[in-house]
Amino acid sequence: MNKIGSKVARNIIVFVVFISIAFYSFYQTRAIIKGPVVKIEYPADGGTLNIPSLNIKGSIKNASYITLNGRQIFIDENNLFNEKIILSLGYNVFEFELKDKFGRIEKKEIEVVYKE
Repeated sequence: MNKIGSKVARNIIVFVVFISIAFYSFYQTRAIIKGPVVKIEYPADGGTLNIPSLNIKGSIKNASYITLNGRQIFIDENNLFNEKIILSLGYNVFEFELKDKFGRIEKKEIEVVYKE
């Protein structure tokens, strides 16, 4: 192979390695880039309940601090939470606020209706 062909082949290999490292780095850091996430398992948003209290269950990702209606709640080692709440008759709104270690904030609201 001549010198020009070997330089082109070397440049192509270096380019492919560089692109592969860039894609792998992005893939590994996508959760950090995305920010905090909360997933509410129960109750369903917009649901109607006929019990005066409920356990709000869910999970979080990439958050270092979480509040429910301004009050800090705690998670277990699997990033799950389970908070007991007393409902008011009628319309109830629950606001979750998550913060990650970079100061990014994510908010999510769920709404339920309590009927006797």
